[in-house]
Parts: sequence; structure tokens; C-alpha cells
Amino acid sequence: MREVVLESRACGACGAFVSVAREDGAVFVNRRGGTFFRDSLEAMLTGVPRERSGLAYAAGYAGLLSLFRYSFAPMLASGWWPVSVLGWGLVLFFTLLAPLALVLSFAAAVSLERAPSKSGRLAALVGFSLGWAGGYELLFVLDGIWQRLASSL
Repeated sequence: MREVVLESRACGACGAFVSVAREDGAVFVNRRGGTFFRDSLEAMLTGVPRERSGLAYAAGYAGLLSLFRYSFAPMLASGWWPVSVLGWGLVLFFTLLAPLALVLSFAAAVSLERAPSKSGRLAALVGFSLGWAGGYELLFVLDGIWQRLASSL
């Protein structure tokens, strides 16, 4: 706050420059569109709308969480069966997050198309790409589980 008011730097939330700050907390703000008056600096910072698409960020996080399947891959080669079964379960769980990310990214794309003011396009793209690659890899994981079950019968 000190940098915004005293040193007349740009606000990190809205990019505005505070030109004059009065003792009662009121500020005059210069933007490209002109100068306007706010009752206080806090009202200016809280008045900035930030809409985020929850679906887009959920898709991105699900895609990133699906990458944790690689950290459990060494457990698959274990000769001890409890560790091997736990490894297969964890790899399957984290691989199933990839198709979830793909579905959420499609829903986020529809949501972002309807409301272009929302942010989250990069997160939806991350969810889409990691969901697509993880969905392809899910086929190989399911095939490995199928072959392991078939060999044990």
C-alpha cells in the first residue's frame, strides 16, 4: 500500500496510478479513461472484479495431479505383492484423473466461451493436453492390469 500511495506506483490489482491521497483516506486515481475519485484506497482495491472459471482451474489441477502417476511406477516392478498391488492402485487412481481433466476442460471451454471476461484459458489448455495424453496412457495401464489379472487366473 505504501508504494501505491506514497511513491505513486501502479496498483498491482488494477494497474491504476494514485496521484493524490488525502488524509481521510480518499484517493484520486489516474487511468487511461480519465481521472476518477474513490472514497478510499481499500475500496479501490476491493472493487476490482476478478472472475475465474472454476471448471478451467479444476481441469488444470486434475491434469497436473495426473502426472503423479509416474512417481508410483517403480512400485509396479516390486517383487513383493502388497507393494505391487498398491502401486497398481495408485497408478490407476492418478491415471483416472486424466480423463476427468479432459472432460472438465471441454466443460470449461463452453463456460469460457459464454463468459469471455473470465480467466482460466491456460488452465483449461493444460487440462486438455494432459487429459488427452493421460487418457491415451490409461489404455496401457488398463491393458497391464488386464494381463496381470489374466495371468493370475
